[in-house]
Amino acid sequence: MAASTTPQSSTGVIAGQVLQLARRSAGLSQEALAELLDVSLDTLQGWESGRRRLPATRIEALVEVRHELVAAGADHQVVAALEPALDADWLIGRTLEARGRAHPLAVLVTTRQVHDLLVWALTGHRPSWLLGNHADAGNGRPGLGAPERRAMFTRLRELAEGADSRHQGGAQLRRQATFLAAYDPAPDTDAWLAALPAANPQPGQWSPEWVAA
Repeated sequence: MAASTTPQSSTGVIAGQVLQLARRSAGLSQEALAELLDVSLDTLQGWESGRRRLPATRIEALVEVRHELVAAGADHQVVAALEPALDADWLIGRTLEARGRAHPLAVLVTTRQVHDLLVWALTGHRPSWLLGNHADAGNGRPGLGAPERRAMFTRLRELAEGADSRHQGGAQLRRQATFLAAYDPAPDTDAWLAALPAANPQPGQWSPEWVAA
């Protein structure tokens, strides 16, 4: 039932929010940044809202966005966060897409920054390292809607439950999906975590189940 009702919407919300924070840290209006980048105001607004994905633009355009923001005095740490933000958006898109392909968390270990940005989109808790000391940090959060967040948590549970922890990829997928699913504010999250089968590696033998444990 959850699979048939999974929302399919824009998945550039994290990169868009980071771009907005970078613009604010430089003291630029949307109109001013659009002029610097030589793009329309609608294009810039589309990037910031997630309506248009930054990964869908030319690579040269992404380089120019970062260069112009730094030249305008934007917070370097925020500008650098654009790259992990794109990765986080991609992971959200792959999680919400229709079933069929192996999930990237089975082969990709997320970095701390990507993980923190995913948690920001899922819970609204902005990473402390992202514009933490800037006066105009803003109160925004990535525009992932409540139905999409619910679908994310549902899918993460499915991935954790269905992963075959006898194999390295399955063990890694289970560990990472479980870790993210644990942020679910639903009242049954603790019970769900407790009900997951425990890994039981044999003493003296290497086992991919150690990762799940």
